[in-house]
Amino acid sequence: MEEPANILVVDDELGIREGCRRVITAMGHRAEVAATGEEALELAKKHAFDLILLDMKLPGVSGMDIIQTFHEIDPDLVCIMITGYATIQTAVEATKRGVFEYLPKPFTPDELIAIINKGLERRRWLLEARRLREERERSLLAVAEEKSRSRTIINCMMDGVLVTNREGQLVLYNPAAMRMLGIKTALPEAVPVRGTLGHPELEEIIAGSLSPAASGTAMVVREIEVGDLVLMANVAAIRSQEALTGTQPPVERQSSPEQGEILGCVAVLRDITRLKEVERIKSQFVSMVSHELRAPVAAIQSYLDLMLSGLAGDDPEQRRHMLIRCSERAKALIALVDDLLQLSRMEAGRVARKLEPVALEDVVREVMELFQSQASEKGISMQLHSSCSVPPVLADKEDITRVVTNLVSNAVKYNKEGGRVDLTISCSDGYVRLDVADTGIGIPEQELPRIWEEFHRVKTPETRGISGTGLGLSIVKKIVDAHHGHLEVESKVGEGSVFRVYLPAASDFRSREAASASGSG
Repeated sequence: MEEPANILVVDDELGIREGCRRVITAMGHRAEVAATGEEALELAKKHAFDLILLDMKLPGVSGMDIIQTFHEIDPDLVCIMITGYATIQTAVEATKRGVFEYLPKPFTPDELIAIINKGLERRRWLLEARRLREERERSLLAVAEEKSRSRTIINCMMDGVLVTNREGQLVLYNPAAMRMLGIKTALPEAVPVRGTLGHPELEEIIAGSLSPAASGTAMVVREIEVGDLVLMANVAAIRSQEALTGTQPPVERQSSPEQGEILGCVAVLRDITRLKEVERIKSQFVSMVSHELRAPVAAIQSYLDLMLSGLAGDDPEQRRHMLIRCSERAKALIALVDDLLQLSRMEAGRVARKLEPVALEDVVREVMELFQSQASEKGISMQLHSSCSVPPVLADKEDITRVVTNLVSNAVKYNKEGGRVDLTISCSDGYVRLDVADTGIGIPEQELPRIWEEFHRVKTPETRGISGTGLGLSIVKKIVDAHHGHLEVESKVGEGSVFRVYLPAASDFRSREAASASGSG
């Protein structure tokens, strides 16, 4: 759109409304704001808007409930849902109601600008498509001969677009669709869809939408997997009747479609891999919390019930043993909460680090002393090997202590009775290197790439009885990355594992920083 766009911001938070207004105005567009759904509807009746930023949770009528009303006012209005509660279910429901995209809270000005530009691209394409529909009613193959302007717009879209004629020949597609489907070369003009896309399920959906038997279905929405991607495919037949060109709201068109001659079909592919991954991580988190929080609390409750009921007896030593067990369980809970809080702070970028020269050997000795009792219970010997000439590392001591603690904890926890843990500190090309080697159960080779993922735990018969959150190694990697270091791991099942941590030496890091500063100056 050559002229400034009209954008409506609907959110019950004043800060978000005004922040969005400032960003939109700075982009050269016009902005109106509303705090409630009712106020937004009144504005929509008085003014023509190109795009609406709509909060899902509003006082009174919710954002999801008024999407249909906005599309009754303007069927081509682009709606972007602002929410902090995105799930696959709400995404599917919102897509069916005509929502174009999600903007999760909190968001940055750059994220807002990007999604507004994407939405205005969508608006431009919708208006162009409406103009073409009103201009001519002919087969999509004839329209394809004059589609250069539409192709330019479609090629800029991040969603994949496939358009066929009534014979099932592909007459229009964009690079996003080819990328999602893994097609590397350009396709011939009017090539049959069957056998071309390399995905039989999608080809079958497109063929079905062109069949007379599917005349009662306005749109098919289905998740399909293509390699490592999960795509939301929206496939609909394009009909000749005017009733389908925009006079009905989307929900009505899907539930009671008008009949008409089928001219072809359009398939829109949206990559929802990230949403599915968020859903998977959430599921893992819920599973972990239900076990790792419930089990210690249940144990503490059992011990306290025994003492309160008098069934624990009068033996002071027995009572002391129960209290010690309660204390151990409580400490495990505190450690879990600390890990979750630390991970949350790292993800949000709110970790304040005090970088100073840190003697890694001193940190390692402190951690070894902390785990000496636990290692002795399993008959595990711990040895430190270090060169006296190893320089300090430039790091936050608390962070480095957490790294060493997590690695030594795993080396002891997953070790065998009577095993060994060897910690070696050395120099390596400007880095201080710490090796933590154990003689434990080892890690299967196929699991090694995933051990740094949040909440991921290697599940084998040997690990079944060992408690853990799946956060330790994820925190280790985030800390080491933040200190400009790197990690290596070697492991053999039944023989043990070696984790190597490389951290910049304090003197080398400072000399590189100085060289970088002088070079830039």
